[in-house]
Amino acid sequence: MNKVFTELLTERALPPDMDAAVFEKALARLVSALGSANVVSDLETLSGYIDLYPLEPSQNNAPSVVLYPGSPEDVQAIVAIANEFGLPLSPISTGQNNGYGGKSPRLKGAAVVDMGRRMNRILEVNEKFGYALVEPGVTYFDLANHLKATNSILMIDTPDL
Repeated sequence: MNKVFTELLTERALPPDMDAAVFEKALARLVSALGSANVVSDLETLSGYIDLYPLEPSQNNAPSVVLYPGSPEDVQAIVAIANEFGLPLSPISTGQNNGYGGKSPRLKGAAVVDMGRRMNRILEVNEKFGYALVEPGVTYFDLANHLKATNSILMIDTPDL
């Protein structure tokens, strides 16, 4: 667990205006839709979704659960279930966004929808029109490596820190 937040994260946060029984029902529906491996609410995982650089040291916008969709249909199921139960969502991708909230939701208890974990496929590269259709988890390096491996006429200006 992230030692900086051990004291802040001693129990899972609940979404605003949602009691534990309703939250557990929502989790059960999410597990049914995504599988138990893709609906994670243990404190160790949740601690990885807390802002490492909060403006206020006491700020704790811990998520209630982290969801790992693997397809657009998974995202649709998440949104439908969240709408049914009033579960706030906080979607993220691969960016760390350090100094601007990180992976942390803006609302304590929101469900983080981590689309960068499993949705990382390159769906199409169209050389004629010069575009690539990618899922949210595809990085610049992934696309650059794909273009090189397929001997594409396209290139990407891969940044490097």
